[in-house]
Amino acid sequence: MSVVAGNRKNSKSSILSKLPRLSNFVWLLIVCAVVLIVALPMFLSTMFEFSSQELLRNQLVQLQNRYNDLQRQKISTAELSSEVDRLKVEIEKTAGTYPEISTGPEIMQILIDMAWKYDITITGMEVSQGTKKYGDIEYPLLIYTIKMSGQVPAFQNYLLDSGLRLPTAEVTSVVFEPAQSQGKLDKATITISVVCKRQ
Repeated sequence: MSVVAGNRKNSKSSILSKLPRLSNFVWLLIVCAVVLIVALPMFLSTMFEFSSQELLRNQLVQLQNRYNDLQRQKISTAELSSEVDRLKVEIEKTAGTYPEISTGPEIMQILIDMAWKYDITITGMEVSQGTKKYGDIEYPLLIYTIKMSGQVPAFQNYLLDSGLRLPTAEVTSVVFEPAQSQGKLDKATITISVVCKRQ
């Protein structure tokens, strides 16, 4: 037993004896170098991981902001599309209220039927064509100059009804001639311009 212990002791001392004898300063440098060799990769790895995480966080924030912007744009685009569709319907509906210039005789018949409705006698009617600008757009007009006899209140009702029956009509001139004596009919000359669809 003692022989084995002695051999072990001799082997330890022989290993130490083979190591070069170094000063404490050199040993300190070796220990620092070993620590640096082991710790530096760990430190660099930690720093790289930290910077990668920071970069990923920044990218995530940017992507989230971009996503939010796109969502807002998507809503705005949907709203805009809905508004465009609504305006198309309004335009088609409005365009449908404008008569064709070729419907002049039909409009004349409407004006005559309205006169019968209010017990007005039409004594003369002239039709001419013209144009009128609304903004930069020029529209064709059918201009009706109507001479009539009846009662002033009936003329007023006729004018009101013309706006309902012909939505694009505009009364451009009204001249009343009250009766000179009792029992006679009042007279009026009315000019109505009907805005028609552009050709």
